[in-house]
Amino acid sequence: MKGEVFDAVVIRQKKPYRRLTGERISFEDNAVALLKDEKGNPKGTMIKGPVAREIFERWKEVAKIAQFVLWKKNFRHTGEPADKKENKENIVSMHPYISSINF
Repeated sequence: MKGEVFDAVVIRQKKPYRRLTGERISFEDNAVALLKDEKGNPKGTMIKGPVAREIFERWKEVAKIAQFVLWKKNFRHTGEPADKKENKENIVSMHPYISSINF
């Protein structure tokens, strides 16, 4: 395996990035999913931890094997609307890989 190059998709990153809605997302760790073909099919069978909504939009096959997809932050895990403070606490406490969410 040493010296081989694989295609991969970054599914989590520590550095905060801004969505078009103004939300800033950052995760506790960096993670990638290796791809086995040009269609975007993942090499693995499971992704532990969350992936961002953008992964689902571009690589549906990768998002299908993820445990959790981080969608909108103005909704609780149950899908009910919540205020910003309560919502931020709920999302951060839902999964240990999510380190911060800024509104």
